[in-house]
This record gives sequence, structure tokens and C-alpha cells, in this order.
Amino acid sequence: MPLPASTAPFVRPDLQEEEEAPLPVPGQKHARPAPTPEEIQLREEEEEARLRRILQQVNEEEPAEAQEVDDREIRRLAMVLEKRFAKNQELRLKFAEDPQKFVESELELDEAIKKLLVLTEYPHLYPVLLETGALRTLLGLLVHDNVDLAVEVVALLNDLTDPDVVVAEPAAACIVPALEEAALPALIDVLKRFSDD
Repeated sequence: MPLPASTAPFVRPDLQEEEEAPLPVPGQKHARPAPTPEEIQLREEEEEARLRRILQQVNEEEPAEAQEVDDREIRRLAMVLEKRFAKNQELRLKFAEDPQKFVESELELDEAIKKLLVLTEYPHLYPVLLETGALRTLLGLLVHDNVDLAVEVVALLNDLTDPDVVVAEPAAACIVPALEEAALPALIDVLKRFSDD
């Protein structure tokens, strides 16, 4: 007796095609799968290793050698001060109506003033400062239009004439008469400007 014919086509199970994945919908964001505990631990270990390498590099860096301060260095600092003061004065005259044109030169001048603070550690080099004429430049800065620069100079002169320094180092005493002769009128002018402000 013949078997009834099947209405569905016969497909071998081993030849069935895998179900196709649905196509992504344009504009739809797909959530990133959460990392497994193993992945999290691996990332933490990699970050720790990176930080250890950075720390090791920092520790291996050789410290910068302290720059030797001698009469040559003081002359160089005095020359830098003189050049930056001259540059600032030139720019102020040329761009009197546009402060942005000379503001950078005043920052550089401020830096040059502060670098002379190194002299307080080498008071035996005070005579070199006087020889270079830098003291006259500093006194000229006391009447600078930028009061902040005048304040920096006052602070510098105060440190240079610290009684403990001047008494301990005979060579440093040369700065006192030089200041008494020329600085008093300029200091009076500075104090007057402060009172006006």
C-alpha cells in the first residue's frame, strides 16, 4: 500500500541554513555588552602597570644640576634685566594706546627682576651688581607706570638690604650707601602712588 505524500518539502536537518541575524535599524544604538569580571580585572592590572612605569620613569630622571652663580652669572642677569627694560620702554612708547602690545614684555621684565633674588644667597657678589649698573635700572623701575613692577623692585631691594645679610657679609655693605644716595626720592614717589591708589 503506497504511503501518503507529505505536503511539506523534505529538508535534511544537516543542510538547514542558520537563521540570519536581523539587519540593524538605522539610527538605533546597540548597547555594549557589560565587561566580564575577568575583563575588568585585566583592565585594572594594565592601568596599574602603566602607572608603575610612569612612576619608575620619574624616579629614574636625574635631578637638574644647580646652576653655578658667580660674577659672570650676575652680569648675565643684569644684562637680561637691562635689555628687557629697554624693550618694554620701546613698546610702551610705540603702542601707548594698545597695552596688549607690551603686556608680554612686562611679564618678561617681572621675571628678570625676580631672578635677581638669587643674589640674596651670594651677598659677596653685591659689588658686581653695582658695577653692572643694574641697581640704577632697578631704581628706574620704581617709577614705572606698572605699579606691580615697582612693588617687585621694592621687595627685591628689601631682601638685598636685609640687616642679617649686610652685617654678615662685609662686601654686601656697599649696597647701602648706593641706595641711600639714589633710592630715597624714588621710594617716596612709590609710597605716594600707593596712597593715591
